[in-house]
Amino acid sequence: MKKVLMSLAIAVICTLGLSAQEMSPNALGLKLGGSTGNISGVDVEFSYQKALSSNNRLELDLGFSSGDGYNGFSLSGYYQWVWNIQGGFNWYAAPGASVGYLNFKNADDYVSVGVAGQVGIEYRFSEIPLQLTLDYNPYIGFTNSEGYSGSFCLGIRYMF
Repeated sequence: MKKVLMSLAIAVICTLGLSAQEMSPNALGLKLGGSTGNISGVDVEFSYQKALSSNNRLELDLGFSSGDGYNGFSLSGYYQWVWNIQGGFNWYAAPGASVGYLNFKNADDYVSVGVAGQVGIEYRFSEIPLQLTLDYNPYIGFTNSEGYSGSFCLGIRYMF
């Protein structure tokens, strides 16, 4: 089911990207990889970005995970600063926060709350409204003795 949903979402994003001509400061897409630390092994995050100015934006990520003996979700928010490197390449850094919930089959469930960060690089295509990203998300959890963790994510977003 997850593979069907992910394939459908990627197909819709790619189709929209090929038909649109104008760039916009909003973006919607998927991030694949680990979460912001509070759920180990997140398979997919749905990601939304809203530009606030020419070099600042908000990003919200809703992540879903399932594995051997657990499933859960997380919600992370970031305030990003964006700097141009050259052409369509930018890098960004952000402070943020994250909450999550994990349901274990053979143990107690837990809620995760912590501060998060983000540093990454992106490429914005000039001819189609697509953005590719690679970022690292450090996380410090305050519940369940989580401590520090971090993860890498690959992303693709449709800019509208």
